[in-house]
Amino acid sequence: MRIWPDKRNGLNHAGMVVVVGLLLVALSATLAALVVQSVTSIYHNADRLDDARAVTAAQGASNALRSRLSATLRDNAFWDDAFEVMKTPDARQWIIDNWASTTEDYPLYDTAIVYDGFNRPVVAYHAGVEIAHAEQFFDLSLSTLLARARDVAINRDHLSVSFIRTRIGVAVVGAAPIQPSVVTPGQSFGRSHVLLFAKHMTPGMIADVRGTFNIRGLTLANAPVKDNLSIGLRNIKGERIAYFVWPSQKPGSASYEKVEHMLATAAGVFVAIVAAIIGVAALLLRDARHREKSLAWQAAHDPLTGLLNRSGLYEAALKRFEAATKPALTLHLVDLDGFKAVNDIWGHPVGDQLIREAANRIALTIPSDAAIARLGGDEFAVLSDRRMASDIGASIQQALSAHFDIDGRVIKIGASVGVASSDPNADDIHELLRRADLALYRAKEMGRGVNVDYEAGLDRDARRQREMEQDLRQGLADGEIDVAFQPLINARTGALGGVEALARWKNRMDRSCGRISSYPRRSAPA
Repeated sequence: MRIWPDKRNGLNHAGMVVVVGLLLVALSATLAALVVQSVTSIYHNADRLDDARAVTAAQGASNALRSRLSATLRDNAFWDDAFEVMKTPDARQWIIDNWASTTEDYPLYDTAIVYDGFNRPVVAYHAGVEIAHAEQFFDLSLSTLLARARDVAINRDHLSVSFIRTRIGVAVVGAAPIQPSVVTPGQSFGRSHVLLFAKHMTPGMIADVRGTFNIRGLTLANAPVKDNLSIGLRNIKGERIAYFVWPSQKPGSASYEKVEHMLATAAGVFVAIVAAIIGVAALLLRDARHREKSLAWQAAHDPLTGLLNRSGLYEAALKRFEAATKPALTLHLVDLDGFKAVNDIWGHPVGDQLIREAANRIALTIPSDAAIARLGGDEFAVLSDRRMASDIGASIQQALSAHFDIDGRVIKIGASVGVASSDPNADDIHELLRRADLALYRAKEMGRGVNVDYEAGLDRDARRQREMEQDLRQGLADGEIDVAFQPLINARTGALGGVEALARWKNRMDRSCGRISSYPRRSAPA
């Protein structure tokens, strides 16, 4: 019997081949689509990551400009000599010598203005030249800036700094009342002189920001530019007055265009390209993380010395206080003796170099596991394990007592140190700083180069002094001060040689104890 081939089987086989082929084509198309979609998603994400990185960097640049000017303003406005000289006829010339003339070539500010208690300019300079019609140099937001500066006079950690328009462009501007370095509680500066510094956003400054924060094509514009990235620069009222503008670099798109033709050639090449794109994305992500770490580092460190700043010290202390072992900590608060004289004689650039060299000496002196910070001006803090802290203060004083050679100038300073250690009643950095500050204040009272440990008596003395001041103010208001005269007798002849006038204060405490306080005012001959 002949067996004829079954056409249906052949058709079925062919159909199966077609179906399998179609399935393979469909699977290949689907895989290709998924690959293209995945690659497209990757390069879009890479673009967004780079855009987000650039926006974060631009915001960091804006914050860094304000922070740098704030630090410069804080070092100059809270200055005992400046505060005292504002009360004298020599104030104008002093302002010109110390601030106004510096605007010609100082990198941290190019404009310096001092306003009196009624916001009238006393001295106003830009780029080393006196400003004509200084009251019209800034836009209308200046009055708000000056008012805000006076409102936060005692809050030294949040100075009034923002962007503002001037006759010649856009500048970052800060203002603060001129105050002594140590403010007495209740002391008001509502009508004191106000120091204003400004740094204009010149092309050179924009180029420096562009290079420092790796933002290609960054420019300053009055409004956002279509298809470009931007962030607004706000004045003290929160209004956008200018913009950082730059083109999106689109690194993912650029990478995709280079490998697009290869994706159509073969699966192997396609896989290699996908791996390359993923690698590029990983590199971009790593770069974004590196930038984030860099910004975090800047937020916690002092730009002049590279040491921790106050925020960085708080963070380091918090980690140690929250550690499982909870070690006993000691805080050394170091204040340079004679630093103000260096600034007065040689100027702030030499003072800045002295601060850097002093910071290096302290860092080389302390234990390797200690945390060191610059709190501002000429004040440093060292946080260490109490077991390793016994000779830190003396070592720091010895290191700083050796002379400094700065550009051929031999400078001799010293250091006063206040020390406080943690205990059940002082288990956070704020209390340690308060106690160390009391000890440092006592050390400064005792003279140069003194190391004082905190003790409870310092708190009692401070409290007693505050109470005495309050009682004396009330006594003056209540008329409790009387005048008494006491004779001065010559012990040899017994003759009356004069009288001594005494101011007697019978305050509430003295009356309750039956005592009278006497303070000699002057002596007069009989």
